[in-house]
Amino acid sequence: MSKGLIAFRVFVFGAMLAVFVYGLVFYIDAPLRPCGHGFCGKTGHPHTAAEYHAFLTWQAIFIITWFFGLPIHFAFAAAKRAER
Repeated sequence: MSKGLIAFRVFVFGAMLAVFVYGLVFYIDAPLRPCGHGFCGKTGHPHTAAEYHAFLTWQAIFIITWFFGLPIHFAFAAAKRAER
């Protein structure tokens, strides 16, 4: 496998990891959802509308990143296995 492809694989994995860790740090109370007094997390802690919309944006980025990242990772793993 060429160095460019290896760098691309590392970049994709790094992006997946960064998005995941960002969610762990900033959305520890996830999933956020509408509730009686605005928005709340799984513990019932209240959140603002801005936090809720930021969570929805992160959630969409997380799904897209992992949706494309996992097949890329498995394709590179299969190509590496076929090289041997």
